[in-house]
Amino acid sequence: MTGSDPAQTPSGNALSRTRSAGVSTEPWEKILALEPEDAYRRELTRRYKLVEIARPEVKTSWPAKLILAADQFIITPNTRVADAARAHAAGDDVRTVIAGYHWFTDWGRDTMISLEGLTLVTGRYIEAGYILRTFAYYVRDGLIPNMFPEGEQQGLYHTADAAMWYFHALERYLAATGDRDTLELLYADLASRCHDSFKRIHRYVAARLSRRF
Repeated sequence: MTGSDPAQTPSGNALSRTRSAGVSTEPWEKILALEPEDAYRRELTRRYKLVEIARPEVKTSWPAKLILAADQFIITPNTRVADAARAHAAGDDVRTVIAGYHWFTDWGRDTMISLEGLTLVTGRYIEAGYILRTFAYYVRDGLIPNMFPEGEQQGLYHTADAAMWYFHALERYLAATGDRDTLELLYADLASRCHDSFKRIHRYVAARLSRRF
């Protein structure tokens, strides 16, 4: 919910007139660790920082509201414990993009299409890298999962173009960050696996078409 709030922010951005209420999936011991007023102030500070790190052209007026809206879709997949264990063992972290509320989980195709707007325009480059590295683990036969069923540890692979959207998102990420380390980590392995699979798919489709025509 949103409503009028007389509090003013230092930059006069969209937060100055927005109040939010929501629910949490955090355990009670974490929720109760802070007094409500303290938690509210810290949440406002977090939102100020989200706006401040974004590109200058989206930090004021209605685009600033979109920055805060985008924040709701970048999540940590808490049910896939192995994701976090792998990432933390490598000194990394895990993030993904939820496709919608309230019944959707993270969908690979939607994630890669939206990654530029949700994370690069908003200046959330570190989380963009987390997302790309999280999905890289799940590449199978040249595909990334179209979706992860709720509570499951493995995705469903029934989209043909999500892998190409992945490479598009990776290219946009590199253009924005120049992160050659992530490129070296991901590209050689992904390119070889996806290229071989795409060649097999091309041969299969060509053979089927030749029979029809």
